[in-house]
Parts: sequence; structure tokens; C-alpha cells
Amino acid sequence: MTSIGVGGAGYLARVTDDGRLQATRDSYDEMAELYRDHVVEVFPTDSVDRAMIGLFADLVGRQDNAQVADVGCGPGHITDFLARLGLSVRGIDLSPTMIDLARRARPELRFDLGSLPEVDISDGALGGVLVHYSIIHTAP
Repeated sequence: MTSIGVGGAGYLARVTDDGRLQATRDSYDEMAELYRDHVVEVFPTDSVDRAMIGLFADLVGRQDNAQVADVGCGPGHITDFLARLGLSVRGIDLSPTMIDLARRARPELRFDLGSLPEVDISDGALGGVLVHYSIIHTAP
């Protein structure tokens, strides 16, 4: 499996503190539309992030399994980018508001509400996991 922990939105890391998890969810719900507006403007011209994610997609695409989870998908902009690069991708985010924005913008893609410890993905089911900017919420 190929994974990269370089960036996205949302909080999906190993968390045992329910209060911290809820606070993170609430903060992303509150700023979801502002975040969406920002990434829709910035991501198309972010050559570094697009190159890294493109390399990730290329590496996954060379494997037998091109199934990918975009963990902390936020409004789904990177999930969409990965799909356009030919991967079978699903977005996962902690924020119900982010998931709603992603589903409305990209109804043809799969978006699930959840945090990493709660997601039911069996070993070997994925060829890659992208955790773009979500790792900033991971406890040290």
C-alpha cells in the first residue's frame, strides 16, 4: 500500500480524547464554507501539492489495487483530483458539513463521515491512503 501524509482538511487520526475530537469536528463544521472557498481558489495553482499528490496517484496506479481513501477529505477537492487521475477513491472526513459540501459538489464520488479509528477498512483493501494536512491534528 502507498501512503502519503502531506496534507487535506478534517481530522482523522488516532484520537482517544472525545472532547478533542468533538472540538475539532465543531471547528471544521463552523469554517467549512470558508475553507472550501479558499481551497477551490488555491489548489488549482498549488504546483507543489498537485505534484506530490500526482506522484502519489502515479505510484498507486502502478499497483494492482488502485483503491484509495482520501482521509480528511474536507470539501472533496483532492478526492476529485485523485479520481480525475484515474484512481478509485473515496473521501472520508470527520466534519458532517465538509462531507455535505463534498457530496453536493461531486455527487458522483463517494464521501463518508468518519474518523480514522472508526473507519471500517480491512487490511489490504486499499492501494493507498492520502492524509493531506489532516496529520496536523494528530497528537504528538
